[in-house]
Amino acid sequence: MKAKQARAMRQRKDDRMIHGPVDKQSIECDFVLGPYDAAVRAMGIKWGVDRLPDLVTPDLAQRFGKAMAALNEAVEANDPELVKAKVINAVKGINALDAAAEASGAPKASPHVIEFEIDGNKCALLTNDEAWPALKAQRPDLFFYTMTDIKGMIRAAGPTGELLEETRKHFPDAKIVPTNRGKPNYDLGGDFIPF
Repeated sequence: MKAKQARAMRQRKDDRMIHGPVDKQSIECDFVLGPYDAAVRAMGIKWGVDRLPDLVTPDLAQRFGKAMAALNEAVEANDPELVKAKVINAVKGINALDAAAEASGAPKASPHVIEFEIDGNKCALLTNDEAWPALKAQRPDLFFYTMTDIKGMIRAAGPTGELLEETRKHFPDAKIVPTNRGKPNYDLGGDFIPF
């Protein structure tokens, strides 16, 4: 669960708009990963993104690493039953890491920080801009964004909020996801959505 390390995670392969046609086994494997992803998200909120293996003994971290390697191999094998067995084991491992970190009195994540990951980079959104220097000193592994930073990014992006609100009226489960690493699609010759 380290940054930039490949880890099994749900990809929403049943969404044909994003993935196109996908075989039955891949979709089943993807859904079986749901409980694992939920456990990882819960531990990210409690301890910080990808911090839990750093808070336990090397032996326990190594055992969890073996469980994760086995889960990733099962996903690569595209075998839903094998993935299910490995997910069950990985979730047990996450719970064991959690219990060990609790028993050792390890520090939990700050309530002023919302941690997330983008392209393998561990990031944090600060709900209190003034806390930045102290929290950065405690967590040098994170890229911090303050609310002031986020406001500036939203302003620079233009009418994103209005566009998102209008889109969600028509598509309630809509989310902003990257479709390319360049300009918006309408700048590349596509149609602008005239809501």
